[in-house]
Amino acid sequence: MMFRINNLFLCQKKNLFVGIICLLLCCIWILMWIPHQTNHLNLKQLKKTWVSLPFFSKGTLNNDELEDYLESSIKLDKVPLKVFNLTIQVFITDSSFRDYRIYGIEALPLDGNKPKLDILLLHGASTFADSWRHLGTLQLLSLWGYHAVAIDLPGFGKSTMDNVLPEKRPDFLSELIWSLQMPQPLVVAPSLSNLFVLPHLSMYPEKILAAIIISPIIPSSMKAEDYVIIKASTLVISGDKDQKNNLKPAKALEKIPSCELRIFPHASSPAHQSQPKLFHKELFSFLQKFKHSCR
Repeated sequence: MMFRINNLFLCQKKNLFVGIICLLLCCIWILMWIPHQTNHLNLKQLKKTWVSLPFFSKGTLNNDELEDYLESSIKLDKVPLKVFNLTIQVFITDSSFRDYRIYGIEALPLDGNKPKLDILLLHGASTFADSWRHLGTLQLLSLWGYHAVAIDLPGFGKSTMDNVLPEKRPDFLSELIWSLQMPQPLVVAPSLSNLFVLPHLSMYPEKILAAIIISPIIPSSMKAEDYVIIKASTLVISGDKDQKNNLKPAKALEKIPSCELRIFPHASSPAHQSQPKLFHKELFSFLQKFKHSCR
């Protein structure tokens, strides 16, 4: 009789132990499942909310609507971004080349559709690829249906520390665009990155569809006649408090045939960092010129 009682007691202890283990496993599964579902629902709601905004329904926004658009309560940190590294090879001579390891951040259209346009975001001397994430530009471009990539130029941020020779900068940019598989992108170039973009625009006029030049720095190698042959639609943005440049470089770029000039009030260099909301408005407006362009 005592043996049976002991067996029954041991059996109950075993069942209790198994029950506790099962309960713990269920708790672990629930803890893993909830964040996944929350992110999924947030992303789903994010798409639903932005798709219902005026830009998607009628294709354009007036200033008041765009103000509300940018002031939306949507959290941009929910937009998925991809970090990557790639290697760019640039010929130094006919028989030798140099490898540049490039760090980048990529944003794809949130709606999953084919991108309206490819956009390459460069940076100035005091900002890097990550600054476009902190500013929210990468996320906004994703929400607007564009494919956007921000990179650290060689010698900056998380890219290789080898600088590109001045005469090889247009070739580097050409190889970068090819490696990113961006046929005729729109390039956004603040300050220092103008030294890559402006010579490229004059040397390879067919490879870039459009350019946004922010707080421009003029390469010493370029002459007045070099601007005349640039075919890309160009938006030049400068700040009225940019004492370093004193607006002279921005005025010089007006020689580009299809150039638009915007002076941001109360903005220093770089102007897009001083006035991010105004910059995103100008970016959105400029992109509408190419709404029928595709990859």
